[in-house]
Amino acid sequence: MKTNMIKIYYWNFPFWRAEILRAGLYLQDIEFENVHEKEKIQELRDQKRVPFGALPVMEIDGKILSQTQAMATYVGKLGTMYPPNSDILAQANCDEIINGCTDVTSTISATMYGKTPSDQVEEARKNLIKEDGR
Repeated sequence: MKTNMIKIYYWNFPFWRAEILRAGLYLQDIEFENVHEKEKIQELRDQKRVPFGALPVMEIDGKILSQTQAMATYVGKLGTMYPPNSDILAQANCDEIINGCTDVTSTISATMYGKTPSDQVEEARKNLIKEDGR
């Protein structure tokens, strides 16, 4: 298999969207560069190479790939972490896990960054941890 030059662009912050990529590459013994310097990330933004304006992004041989689901699938297919095309239900199960994580992130972040009035944040977060919370 051809060796790719892979770079993961994300801040020096352990968040699942980047960690799933880093861990997948590491566990498959695939070399990559972890780019977390603010200047390099800003340079990428200035070059208009951050699709949808969101991080992380992955650079593969100079081409940019974004969106967690797409990047995680790509990483999984580089080795054997993503099921083969002969098992599309197993592939769907992998996708389901990542999409579930995305849902959790969206649900929790609704109580952050000023999206919820500050006097309602504590109650909103308490509601999230209830048995039927969401």
